[in-house]
Amino acid sequence: MNSDDACIKYFIYKNMGENQAQKYGYYKRIIGYILDNIDLGFIRKTFLSLVKKGYLVKIQNGNKKSYGYRFVDLDNMNEEVEVVEEIKPYLITWD
Repeated sequence: MNSDDACIKYFIYKNMGENQAQKYGYYKRIIGYILDNIDLGFIRKTFLSLVKKGYLVKIQNGNKKSYGYRFVDLDNMNEEVEVVEEIKPYLITWD
């Protein structure tokens, strides 16, 4: 079982799909607990993998510029969740 599968099974076990959108820090602590790992780079990589696969959906918090993430069980999906498109970073150079 890889890290993504372990996280998904734990999220389903804890019924995290019923929770509201949470910040990255919330998921960072939980993923670190699940994997028993304190390496922030590995935790971030696992988190981004879950976002890319669609298990964590990015939702804007009201009118704020911050975002929350909500767990969606893709196997037992009963409702649609609005997905916010990711903003691509741009590079500024000083010539």
